[in-house]
Amino acid sequence: MVYIQMKEQFNLMIDLIERLTPDQISQKVQLLGDVSIGQHTRHIIELWQCALKGYNTEIVDYHNRERNMLLEFDKELMIETLSVLLADVIRDDKPLALFNSEDAQGKVETVQTTYHREVVYNIEHMIHHMALIKVALRAMDLNLTTPNFGMAYATLRFQAG
Repeated sequence: MVYIQMKEQFNLMIDLIERLTPDQISQKVQLLGDVSIGQHTRHIIELWQCALKGYNTEIVDYHNRERNMLLEFDKELMIETLSVLLADVIRDDKPLALFNSEDAQGKVETVQTTYHREVVYNIEHMIHHMALIKVALRAMDLNLTTPNFGMAYATLRFQAG
């Protein structure tokens, strides 16, 4: 079920990016503190990349991630990266450590997690940023999404009664 929800969110994001112009992707939206749809998309992508990297290294580190600024502007790179992630993210569960902090002496603090827990986190994180993207779209007077875009599954179930 989790991967069904994840695929749905990835496909909604890919569909939206395909429909936007490069100018719309990079337009700063005052209502969101002068942040663009591209910046939200980059952030979504980078956290998914951290989860995948963590699967291989066995430590998920969202704090010290690479920040590829091309993912804020390059529409084709966004679509390609989202597609690659979608194809690669489905994996067996396993225990992982989640980086929490590092003190002045370099001692790293982690908490225990699992890969599937990080997938669930990233789905919810993605939906949260999609809700912000939806606000940006409304501020730009663009009606390019479904009413469920950026809506948490729990909220949708609650609203359905």
